[in-house]
Amino acid sequence: MTTKAQKLGDWGEKQVAKLIPCPNCDAMKLRVLRNSFPSLDLICGNCATYMAQVKTVDLKSKPDVRPKTIPGAGWKPLETQIARGVLRDLYVVGAQRTPRSFKLVWIDRVPGNVLLANAQIFVRRMADIKSKDRKHPMFSIMYSQLPESSIERVFQGPPLR
Repeated sequence: MTTKAQKLGDWGEKQVAKLIPCPNCDAMKLRVLRNSFPSLDLICGNCATYMAQVKTVDLKSKPDVRPKTIPGAGWKPLETQIARGVLRDLYVVGAQRTPRSFKLVWIDRVPGNVLLANAQIFVRRMADIKSKDRKHPMFSIMYSQLPESSIERVFQGPPLR
């Protein structure tokens, strides 16, 4: 069964794939990968050299405020990527719920080399998984700790009413 957070995440991945060109080849060919790839959501169907992760946040009633913290997924894949010096670009999608779906507000892009240089923004946390009896190592992204100059606004939706 798909959770609300998974539906929001899937929706955000589709928005990036639909609206953003590949930074490497400029083709509008970003494709959503299946859920079996840890920390990887998109690949360019044209050059196949560009891969990225997408995190989507529900902005609720504050569309112009960037989130301080973004919940992430499994800690172990992230820890391995940091140790090997290979972090992919991160797209952060700002969305607001509508009665039927979501409304796109903005999309930010943070290059992988910036994430690697600021790896302290990834904080390990223990989270309940499907039952209160089991804890799993996950991570949070301290988004507000990134230098503002390193965050690229790649999409800005129309003003909200």
